[in-house]
Amino acid sequence: MIYQTALFLFRRDLRLEDNTALNAALKSSRQVVLGFVFDPRQIEPHPYQSQSALVFMRQALAELVRQCGQQGHRLVFFDGLPEQVIEDLYAQHAIDAVFANRDYTPFSRRRDAQMVEVCERLNIAFHSYPDALLIEPECALKHDGSVYKVFTAFYNHVKKFPVALPAKLIAGQGLAEVDSKFRIEFDQHSGASSEVGRFAALKVLSHLQAYQDYSTQRDFPAHAYTTGLSAQLKFGTVSVREVYHAIANTLGAQHALLRQLY
Repeated sequence: MIYQTALFLFRRDLRLEDNTALNAALKSSRQVVLGFVFDPRQIEPHPYQSQSALVFMRQALAELVRQCGQQGHRLVFFDGLPEQVIEDLYAQHAIDAVFANRDYTPFSRRRDAQMVEVCERLNIAFHSYPDALLIEPECALKHDGSVYKVFTAFYNHVKKFPVALPAKLIAGQGLAEVDSKFRIEFDQHSGASSEVGRFAALKVLSHLQAYQDYSTQRDFPAHAYTTGLSAQLKFGTVSVREVYHAIANTLGAQHALLRQLY
């Protein structure tokens, strides 16, 4: 089905390349709004908040803005609850579809359920795609439906599943012209780090030979033998599939680094 105006929401996938839901939106919509929602439940202070994570996210978003600009796209920022953003865009621009990659935390599932409820009420299609993991949780169970309690048994099961190759950003039909009253300024000198963002992640992947002896050296902090890609994967500046295939192609399909991706 071809949609007239779709909304794609970046969340834990702050990249253009190998972005499953983004490619689906561009492929099936005449025009797409590229959006990111600053949800007050996550941005405002709360007991589980990490300032380091917020700084990382802000810097990754700044790089994503530049990437979008280079592709002729514009990333639109919204402030508020995602379901309210959907309602507002429906009223102002008659969006008829919402695309997002699947998230898994209890908070994320409740948030997405509220988004689905609004979409159903307004007759907006809602599409969610697996993207952040190498294997979906429901596929990583024992034959009797129970969970694995020993990692080796779990890993021996999940590594049988093929890992899709990374997908390039496809050409979209067009970009919807949508304005937002919410503005965010990116200060390049405020906690900026060359270790944040897609460029930094790809730099690590281009030097994977340095981690050939990871299995024997990772327990010695002075050797700096870990990749530092955890935060990059958390916010999706690089996809888990890109990392998997880079490791497998450079270091081999049995390398110990691959275990860390499951």
